[in-house]
Amino acid sequence: MRKPTPEKGNKDFKLTEEQCCSLMIDEVFNNLPTIQWSSVIKLIAESIKCYHDTLESAKVFNNIVTSLESIHQKTKNNTTLASYSLKCSRYLKQDHIKSLFDKTFASRIIKFQTEELKKFNRTQGHRNATLITSQCNDEYYDELVSGSKSHETLEERDQENSEVDEDEEADFPSDLTFDHHPQRTADYFLLHDDSYEEIDKQSDDENWIIGNFNVSDKCKSVKENTLGLKKNPASLSDIRLLSLNDIYIFDENIDGSITKYFGAELHKVVMSDISFNCHRPHKPNKSHVWCLEIAENPPDDLKSTLKLCADFLIQATEQDNEVDLHVAHTLTQLLPVFVAGSHDSSIEDS
Repeated sequence: MRKPTPEKGNKDFKLTEEQCCSLMIDEVFNNLPTIQWSSVIKLIAESIKCYHDTLESAKVFNNIVTSLESIHQKTKNNTTLASYSLKCSRYLKQDHIKSLFDKTFASRIIKFQTEELKKFNRTQGHRNATLITSQCNDEYYDELVSGSKSHETLEERDQENSEVDEDEEADFPSDLTFDHHPQRTADYFLLHDDSYEEIDKQSDDENWIIGNFNVSDKCKSVKENTLGLKKNPASLSDIRLLSLNDIYIFDENIDGSITKYFGAELHKVVMSDISFNCHRPHKPNKSHVWCLEIAENPPDDLKSTLKLCADFLIQATEQDNEVDLHVAHTLTQLLPVFVAGSHDSSIEDS
């Protein structure tokens, strides 16, 4: 089903607060143009604006769908609006749209909470500064404020300098300022001694060489260069962190591959030498069906959950598909916990 759109004359129509109350629908629809009733992003943005992070994705989604169905039922005198609201509810209830809603909602909530935390930290910082200056003097306060304002500028300047240093030391680009995990809080310290340089040198027979290009040497260069990035190691990408343990990721997508440091041309050369399909398992036959079955008719207690998982395991063991077998095994371990909860800690005997 395609995304519905209202007729041209009704695209900017909005329900007032009084109309929302009379229709007994969610306040998300208060002053929300009808053109946005089928927009997942707009609906989520409006719901976060109304409720912040107090409601879960499922609750917000159900409120929206129920409201659209209520509009359909209670606006029979306006056939255009009633028909459009029904189309919107049916569109949103599609499995792939519901999945998109949940994923988008989760990412937007994290973004909202991050912004709120930043606001809190800024406010807390001003309070602490005020407390200090009440015991000292205004001159010290001015110093604190000027220091806080220049903090971001200094950080950006440090990152720029780091990139320049790295470019001078290597023939491949750096992702020093590219952080895969904005929420990463762990501190990383790159410590190594001279023993690293005493590693036995491999002969050419043991190296991965394509034509005149030594892939092994390029990988080692990435590791050596990463060890030299000490200014802000917490911002290093996963690819660089793994290279410190001689783990090198190769992927057809250059952004997720160690070959992004080699350049686009060499990336193509390396990819042409790897047969990815030889190492991929066969596509699952049952896994998707099982997940849909659970989503449409979820078990409501431990007994029914175990019975369902047992059936999945039997199906998986009767065929020769490795992915289905792993999925069935994983569902057997996780689904009972999701449905019935984890074991009571009071029964622990250790």
